Amino acid sequence: MLRNPFLGIAKPLKPNINPKQYIMSAEEFLNFIKRSEETEAYYKALYEGFSKQLPTALAEVVFNYLPKFKNNREKYEKAVFETATKYIREIWDEFDSVNSLNANGGPMADLNPAKKPTSKEDAEQKRLKEIKEIPKQHHKGYTKVFWESYEEELVGEIFVYAVYEKMKEVFTKFYIDDIMEFDSAYLRYFDRGLYLMCTLRFVDDIYSLL
Repeated sequence: MLRNPFLGIAKPLKPNINPKQYIMSAEEFLNFIKRSEETEAYYKALYEGFSKQLPTALAEVVFNYLPKFKNNREKYEKAVFETATKYIREIWDEFDSVNSLNANGGPMADLNPAKKPTSKEDAEQKRLKEIKEIPKQHHKGYTKVFWESYEEELVGEIFVYAVYEKMKEVFTKFYIDDIMEFDSAYLRYFDRGLYLMCTLRFVDDIYSLL
């Protein structure tokens, strides 16, 4: 697994020489060193850009979608930013893990895809199904409580999905070329891991600040 994000995702550079040749010429050696340094500089710049943008981007999602944080921004701003900063490495490690699987193979857990916010149509289908089990005289009260609960839960679902989309957006902005080298199964696995291992954990960490 890649432990240094500055070294990049791609396979390590190898000198462009005949395998049967045992001695590298001075020119080949210098070219190899130059290409290695260029690759390291390239991935260092990517990681620094990602590290700089992610905490601010995630913090803005928190303050844009959660009223309790928005209305008390000065109180929570430092803690939210520090929490978001932790996920620079969390997202990188998740990607690093899948990159290793993509390169070497290995078992993959059966992860669920990211859950989109529940539509009003789907909620209505659920209400109609549940109301059949409730005495008719309670239908009006049940329906009122159902829709109040739906609106409250929807706020949370929209926030979770916005965090997931923002994590994906910022990471792919810098690492899209590396991501596209994944086989489709591993690409899907990374996407789902980003949701389960990073998004949901970040959301839990944010709510724990309240």
